[in-house]
Amino acid sequence: MHRLLGLTGYAANPRNIGLSDLPDLADAIFDLHNDSQQAAAAHRWAEDAQRCRMA
Repeated sequence: MHRLLGLTGYAANPRNIGLSDLPDLADAIFDLHNDSQQAAAAHRWAEDAQRCRMA
């Protein structure tokens, strides 16, 4: 899973892969990348909150 998310991050950067002829695909990849980043941030926040409650 980590490798797959790394590949979507790579593909989401327009400097790495030219998808100007496929704007719908570029948007979908960018959205997937952003969603995964937000989910990871929420997961980290939840772990930090749990640690604070245990301290």
